[in-house]
Amino acid sequence: MAASGEQNSPVRGSVPGPVRGSASSISWSATGAVVAPFSQAIGSFVLQFLALRYLGIEGFGAYALLFGVIVVATSIVSGLIGDSLTVLDRSDPAIRAGLQAWLAVTAGGLALTLAVGAWASGRLTGPQSAALGACTAVFLVEDALRRTLMASMRFWSLVVVDITGLVVAVGIVVAVQATAGGATLTTFIVALAVGQAFASVVAVTRLASSDRWVARGVRPDLVAVWKYGSWRAFQQVLRPTMLTGVRVIVTVVVSLAVFGELEAARLYVAPAMLVVGGVASYLFASYARDRITPLGSLRRRADRTVVVLSAATLVLGVVATALVPHLGELFTDDGNGLDQIAVFGWSAYAAATAAVTPYGSLAAVRGRQAAVLAIRAIESFASILLVLVVVTSGGSVVLVPFVLAVAAGVSGLAMRLLLLDTNAVPGPTGELG
Repeated sequence: MAASGEQNSPVRGSVPGPVRGSASSISWSATGAVVAPFSQAIGSFVLQFLALRYLGIEGFGAYALLFGVIVVATSIVSGLIGDSLTVLDRSDPAIRAGLQAWLAVTAGGLALTLAVGAWASGRLTGPQSAALGACTAVFLVEDALRRTLMASMRFWSLVVVDITGLVVAVGIVVAVQATAGGATLTTFIVALAVGQAFASVVAVTRLASSDRWVARGVRPDLVAVWKYGSWRAFQQVLRPTMLTGVRVIVTVVVSLAVFGELEAARLYVAPAMLVVGGVASYLFASYARDRITPLGSLRRRADRTVVVLSAATLVLGVVATALVPHLGELFTDDGNGLDQIAVFGWSAYAAATAAVTPYGSLAAVRGRQAAVLAIRAIESFASILLVLVVVTSGGSVVLVPFVLAVAAGVSGLAMRLLLLDTNAVPGPTGELG
């Protein structure tokens, strides 16, 4: 499909101006943005549950670790490719070719790195390592397709894609378990890869016609994609890296059992975090779509979003905390493993995160991705340092999520005051808000 030769700016997006739709269509899209992360999370949960049932505790731990590594790799591609295709003009053949080239390089490079690393560590056999590499590559390509659907606001299509991947992967695991003498770790890796491959095919069919073409015969603009996407890739990696660091600190300094209790409390409030993540995905795409709207107007929209989303998340957290004695047994044998203070702490962290994401997304779309990265890096470093101080000084680990909430809240305030000044912040094409 040919692209229009009139779109010369590398940062213009697929929609040249604000797209106004009916309130019902916008509401439906926003609802889909909230539902889509749940469909993806359900797939992850079901596979982990089956791994626990079929592989035992050690096999489950191995699968969870490998899946976590794939998620970290995905965050890199999501930032470098996914955010770039949302903000840059992907209808420009040079930009599109650059996106395709970077996807091939990162997906292939990360897949090879993980496969070789797993084999060299001795934790996986050669075939298992090869399967992990293939799974990683397919997973990253599928993520790029998901982000393209997000960029075109096709959130309900994501639900179809996720369900496809889930059904195929679970079907393979259950079939092998029933007919081949029991599923193995390799079974789960292969099932995940095949499921993602089928999901990718469905994702292609759900793309808008303007997104369903490959740039050929043009020099890829690698610099434009790297210039924007590299900052976002680094930013995407920060939060999972920070949380991993916190988990290691609690496990090493205190104990694995206490860490398990803290994680159980976090899992209990995970739905609230998923809602925040879903709204964040919608906001980033909507801010990119409305990039020529004056910054002051978008900032007021972000302010309203922060107030509503944070308040709603906190209220849900209070309710969830009050229901711990009744619902806690769903996460532990008797419900005593869930600490209500820790539950409320993670709820506060979710609410604080809701105050960060709208401002960070808006600032990044308006060309301040480097500054967003700097603030988030400071937040991550401060979070790890404060958690280390708390746990080494004899403080209760239930304070950990509160520490993370304070750091996130300060980060959001800094973005609001420093990066969204209408008198100083240029837009992505150099205009003032």
